[in-house]
Amino acid sequence: SLEDLHSKISENDFKIIHLIRDPRDVIRSRFKFKYYHYKDRFPITHDTNLENKIGLAAEEWCLRELDNVVYGTRTGPNWFRDSYRLMTFSDLVSDPVAVTRELYEFIGQEAPSSVMTWAHSATRVDLLRGTENYEPMRWNSSHERIVEEECKPLIIKMGLQFRQLDIQYSESYY
Repeated sequence: SLEDLHSKISENDFKIIHLIRDPRDVIRSRFKFKYYHYKDRFPITHDTNLENKIGLAAEEWCLRELDNVVYGTRTGPNWFRDSYRLMTFSDLVSDPVAVTRELYEFIGQEAPSSVMTWAHSATRVDLLRGTENYEPMRWNSSHERIVEEECKPLIIKMGLQFRQLDIQYSESYY
């Protein structure tokens, strides 16, 4: 956890870039590869109901990630918070060149032109076409709703929109 990391370091020159994916995508990926674990140690085998497994996996993952995000953005000491940057995977994917530039600014460096060229050429949308259709298990809106229910605070903290739950919130909500 970030709190454990903080206890092992002092006010040295460091930066933490916390890349986090949408919880709905994380849990769907875990179930795509049959990774039904709770607390990352115990396989969820006591329940054969897929919906219950999804709920347990989502609860565990989202609580852990929310703890890290809150520590990095709110409860850690000022010097730690100043060295922390939360970045969502969706932000990175939506504009990889701008995000690359921002990350270099965050670490106090100018982005080399070779890196910017690579970021532009390696993240073209046409290279990603066809990768989104692999779906070995049936994932539906009720499964997504379960994840949204278990992960409400994290989804809000990440600034994501709800797809299945009818929840409206402002930036100051959480």
